[in-house]
Amino acid sequence: MIDQFISCDWGTSNFRLRLVKTSTLESLELIENEFGIKRLTSNNSGLDSSKVCLEFLKEQLSGLRNRDQAIPLVISGMASSNLGLKELPYGELPCSIEGDKIPSIRLDDLFDGQKTILISGLRSSTSLMRGEETQAIGLSAYLKGTGVLILPGTHSKHMYFSGGQFKDFNTFMTGELFETLSTQTILSGSITKAPNTLKQTFFEGLEAGFSGKLTKNLFYIRYRGLMETNNPEHNGQYLSGLLIGDELKDLGQVDTNIILASTGILLDIYSAALEHLFESSKFSVISEAEFSNAILRGQLTILEQHA
Repeated sequence: MIDQFISCDWGTSNFRLRLVKTSTLESLELIENEFGIKRLTSNNSGLDSSKVCLEFLKEQLSGLRNRDQAIPLVISGMASSNLGLKELPYGELPCSIEGDKIPSIRLDDLFDGQKTILISGLRSSTSLMRGEETQAIGLSAYLKGTGVLILPGTHSKHMYFSGGQFKDFNTFMTGELFETLSTQTILSGSITKAPNTLKQTFFEGLEAGFSGKLTKNLFYIRYRGLMETNNPEHNGQYLSGLLIGDELKDLGQVDTNIILASTGILLDIYSAALEHLFESSKFSVISEAEFSNAILRGQLTILEQHA
């Protein structure tokens, strides 16, 4: 086994580069910034995006104090999109939870002979992902039997697995909808982003969304603000609950194990939602520490397939 590898986790909005100790997944060095693929290419519109990304990545790599050409580099996320280093086709389902059907290629020639692996994403019949599949591979030890893995975010993913394979997944624009509805619609005057402590209004919204009453209750937030003089923070929590309840409502119709993996406030909010809606025997929560290393573990799994 190699002693170290360089992890590049390059999303739409953020960039993270880490020198990683293989045996412990400890980050020995870290470079992170907000130059995700979308921002980087937008700032350089009209130029060849693959060249822009390549030069940017080389610049970031030069910032690692202990970089060595013998240390392999693994890249996942949006770098394999049509805006990234090189566009790769999506892997198709079903796919092993070890990721052996996810396309990945060597790009050693672009990095002066340094072993470099670029990982692609996955597609289902209705959705796409780049980046989350590598996290999911890193969580494979928890994906036993049949169930659904929930990865909350701007675009939340629900990944269905059975018999050691990912069978299907759906994407929910929960985070983006909250941001848009609370800042760019008639509801914006009635809402402020909620504090971390959940109020009863969150659970009221959660139950309304879970019962399939999303659109009916959106304008109710406006009513609450004008006629009931509700605190805008409470209305923000109601909207958050309403959208998360709508995201989770299909899970109430299936008898399957639910596994939640996230960090920070999203972990707290989704954990509270699951506790409120489901019996404790129906779901489990992966620790924040374990999930934080999932992308590294997934990248290492793909790297070892290129040994």
